[in-house]
Amino acid sequence: MDEYYASQQGAESYVGIRTDDGEVRVQIPAATKSEDYPKVKFTVFGNACSDKIEDILQPKKRTRYVRGLSEEEKKTRRREQNRNAAARSRARKNAMISKVIQLHQENMGLRAFVAENITQTKILRDEINRLNSIIAQQHYHAQQQHYHAMLATQQPSNTQQGSKISSTSTTSTTPTQQSSLFEIINQDSLFQNEGQ
Repeated sequence: MDEYYASQQGAESYVGIRTDDGEVRVQIPAATKSEDYPKVKFTVFGNACSDKIEDILQPKKRTRYVRGLSEEEKKTRRREQNRNAAARSRARKNAMISKVIQLHQENMGLRAFVAENITQTKILRDEINRLNSIIAQQHYHAQQQHYHAMLATQQPSNTQQGSKISSTSTTSTTPTQQSSLFEIINQDSLFQNEGQ
């Protein structure tokens, strides 16, 4: 049995299932006795086949050799052993046929389940991509709104600073004009006094 498993193992030992929505590769274990496989421990229930094929194919151990038999007793014993061996062979064959049918049914059910999961996985992946694009768009719009809000707050402050500067310039020129007018008036009064 181990030689059969070893002969079936190649560089890529897997079972592939492909649909219109994608494909899946199911890794085949190196041997049924490997304790490293599977990585996730599980148990089966229901109509799952839980018997080991090695138990069915296990040959019967050799019986104790009996001495001191006559030729007729040897022939009778050999015929009985052959009948028992034939009965065991038929039982093993029937058990193997039953297990092959059961395992085939399980295999077909698991294939259909994996194919359905491939479609569901594609639907979920597309939905995730759609939600990620919506989140990215919302994030972009939020950044744009924040940028425009900053510009709107900066423009009133600039206009206020400009109005303050213009008012300061007018107030600074007004006393100069007022002083020059006073000077003109004073000069006029001085000229009038001199004329009298």
